[in-house]
Amino acid sequence: MEKRLMNNWCVKNDGSLLFKNTVVRHLNKKWKTATPVLRGADSGYYYGIWNDDIYVDIVRPVACKKLSIPKFCKLTGCLTDIVQITIDDICRLNPDSFITSGQIIAYMEERFGVRMKPVDLRESIHDIRCAGRIKNLVANTRGYWIAKNTVEVQKYLVDLQYRAMRIHELQAAIKTQAEETFGQQIQIPLE
Repeated sequence: MEKRLMNNWCVKNDGSLLFKNTVVRHLNKKWKTATPVLRGADSGYYYGIWNDDIYVDIVRPVACKKLSIPKFCKLTGCLTDIVQITIDDICRLNPDSFITSGQIIAYMEERFGVRMKPVDLRESIHDIRCAGRIKNLVANTRGYWIAKNTVEVQKYLVDLQYRAMRIHELQAAIKTQAEETFGQQIQIPLE
């Protein structure tokens, strides 16, 4: 889920595949040209946007906000794009099998140079599923797969409903316990 980059920002090129697949890809997509504007070969240089133009230089402008690659990825949501490409690729290669988180993480590291924690992967997959970027992507304890019929989707929806019910049950129980223990009402903000 894309947040927002500030106007003047830069990321130092560490020469990694991750840098090329995130920062360079983002800049090339932003300035759509027939051939990529940047290749990411200048290790040690700063890449970014300065005064509404692409900036690549060994020196970072003083007023330019320096971002780490992970911070850049958080702000742009570019890792979610890479997760989607990975799932699409694996599904194309193995259309009738489950895809595990471990397979997704290993593929992303090998192809894109991306190291992702399982919790971050789940967050990206959640965003992909909620946005409908990969239709009917369902899961169970064996992994993810693209449902091929309504029976698979219905089973998944029943499982989701059960889990949601259990989460609400736990929330109510902890709230009641805390109110009894601490003697005051706890208000739950609706956000």
